[in-house]
Amino acid sequence: MNDEKQGGAGPAADETTHHAIDRTVIADVLNCYAHGGTTEQSAISAGVDVATAHKIIADAIAAQKGPK
Repeated sequence: MNDEKQGGAGPAADETTHHAIDRTVIADVLNCYAHGGTTEQSAISAGVDVATAHKIIADAIAAQKGPK
């Protein structure tokens, strides 16, 4: 079984929502957000809740900033 699709080892795994966050969902959220969508719009377009979209976006921003 794929750990990332089970919300396990993936970069945006969210233990609070307990649903699959695969690469397609991450891409959909970030694509919408990058094109000016709000976090809420990004969540709707990717079919996830707002908390999950916030987590995906926050993880992507943190990755851009690099290590502390």
